[in-house]
Amino acid sequence: MGISKGLAVLLSASMAGSATAGSILFLDAETNARSLGVGTALTAVGEEGLPSLDLTPAPEVTTAYRRGYLDTQAALVSYVHPLGRVGTVGLLAHGYDGGSLDIVEKDGSARTVRAESGVAVGPMFGRHLSERLFAGAHLKFIRSTLADQYSGNAVAVDAGLSYRKPGGQVHVAVLAQNIGTGIRYLNEPERLPGRVHGAATLILVPPLALSADVAFGAKGTDISGGAEFSIARAILVRAGAREISLSGGRSISRVPVTAG
Repeated sequence: MGISKGLAVLLSASMAGSATAGSILFLDAETNARSLGVGTALTAVGEEGLPSLDLTPAPEVTTAYRRGYLDTQAALVSYVHPLGRVGTVGLLAHGYDGGSLDIVEKDGSARTVRAESGVAVGPMFGRHLSERLFAGAHLKFIRSTLADQYSGNAVAVDAGLSYRKPGGQVHVAVLAQNIGTGIRYLNEPERLPGRVHGAATLILVPPLALSADVAFGAKGTDISGGAEFSIARAILVRAGAREISLSGGRSISRVPVTAG
């Protein structure tokens, strides 16, 4: 199989297995179990997208792992350290394994390769702009490999603003993700899956929180919402819904329900 044809097959396989068209799928891979339980609608409280976009009174370590369809795997680890009234600093690392893919060469021989693998790692920064307004950013260095053979590098930034009403019952945030250079595997650079989020979380009473998130990107619109209810501060019940509208008129709906 020629290089160009082989890469085209890989990109087609990647598009078939994800809601976002194109490669570099690990930048959209979801790992946070709490956020998945409410339809990935926790951007406003820093649980989805950018951990430094939240107040952190003490050092915080977060780890997450998810195994998806077609043997895809995603893992995340982050550390956020508070700097008092100044803000926060931290480090975020994200890895992805896109599962195996069988390729048949022109001579009839077959081989199994990794469809896509990738890693994104870099520092996070957060700063108090006022008592109610907080800014956060994540600089990430990205490396992606297709078919164990074609590799590319990129640099991108996630940045956002969050607002908290006094008392903590209302959280609102705006977040831009994957803004940066494209990844060049062969000749043409592959664009990063950039998108912009608008999100809000409302705590009605201490045991019940409602969240909503709308994300706009080149590949379509992602609308999600959910609820989280605490029972005796020991059991969390979550329910959510997510509607992904792809460019071209297609849509994907998900309705997760979790407890833990």
